[in-house]
Amino acid sequence: MITQELINYVKTQVSSGVMREKITSDLLGQGGWTMDQINEAFTSATSVFGGPNNNLNLGVKDNKYWSKWIPGTNKIFMLLSLLVMFVVHPFIIVTDALGIGTENALSFYSIMFIPLIIFGSFYRYENNKLSNQFGSTRSGTDPWLLILIVIRNIVFGLNFVPFIQIIGAGVLVLGITPYLLIYNSLVRARNKSVVAV
Repeated sequence: MITQELINYVKTQVSSGVMREKITSDLLGQGGWTMDQINEAFTSATSVFGGPNNNLNLGVKDNKYWSKWIPGTNKIFMLLSLLVMFVVHPFIIVTDALGIGTENALSFYSIMFIPLIIFGSFYRYENNKLSNQFGSTRSGTDPWLLILIVIRNIVFGLNFVPFIQIIGAGVLVLGITPYLLIYNSLVRARNKSVVAV
């Protein structure tokens, strides 16, 4: 929860022409505030100046990693996954194109819903929450997060291809704990290492 003192501090700094990144960096480093609280304070402070489209220059540009590349990568992989899941696989099941029988094809198909739900959770978290939170700041961890997300999306993609999904499931099961530890560490480090865009 943010305080009126934090909102007033942000208003004062913004009206004095201090860059958003500088304010954010100061609040993260010395103030002990979280990125969510800081973003909420900026939202409240800028609404005083007429809302987000008020032509008030906060000195912030879009961070291409979080405004384009990561959401774009996630969208491409999600569309491909949905295409395979709901167009290609039903065709395979109906025509028995793989020659494994409808029952076996259905079992492969039903297993794919688990990684689809997990991938959908990452997709929503990154494309909604993290894109909004990190879209106006930059960090040295952004390229590493992009690489990690692309690798993860490829592994999830393997889970949607018949027979290859066995390899994808193995990689997912064996790699999920190290992945989550690295991912969580990078997101936390990203919160602490904000620099100007």
